Amino acid sequence: MKIFLAVNLPKDVQRYVLQKKQQIAKNASGFSFVAEGNHHITLVFLGEIEKAKLFEIKNALTSIGEAQFGFTVETGRFILFPTPARARMVWLEIIDPDGHLTRLHTAIKDALVPLGFDTEERKFHPHITIARRKKPQRISRLEETLSSIEIARQVIAVQSIDVMNSVTKESTQAYDLIDRISF
Repeated sequence: MKIFLAVNLPKDVQRYVLQKKQQIAKNASGFSFVAEGNHHITLVFLGEIEKAKLFEIKNALTSIGEAQFGFTVETGRFILFPTPARARMVWLEIIDPDGHLTRLHTAIKDALVPLGFDTEERKFHPHITIARRKKPQRISRLEETLSSIEIARQVIAVQSIDVMNSVTKESTQAYDLIDRISF
């Protein structure tokens, strides 16, 4: 099982992403777009996990959930990552003004270390992935498209940690909800 921990998006935010994705696609040749319904905010990617390990992971997450409270974040602008000159992804940034999402990310990482998971040292950049490409490239028309998109901030209520399994179905990536730890 290829496991990651995420915040799944409410239907209204999924619709917003889909609408904007259609605008972006016009000038995003060479990009593969995330399938409809698969958009989320990744908190931590765990990788290949044995099914038996899920119980330990859920216990660690439950203790975090018990100490957590709901909060909100907002969508921001569309950006090319890592840089416009070396674009490999189109992201919808997540604005976390109070740092709650970043603290949740850190708490999850800290809780998983005793279970033998390595923690990433990279800075956490909360986002929703819209599209990816294998080879980095500057795409001026796409930069212009992203900067011209009218932004309507979307509020996302964070009330759970979702345990997700990434699977390939008919040569398409799909994400299945395995468990939800609510708070």
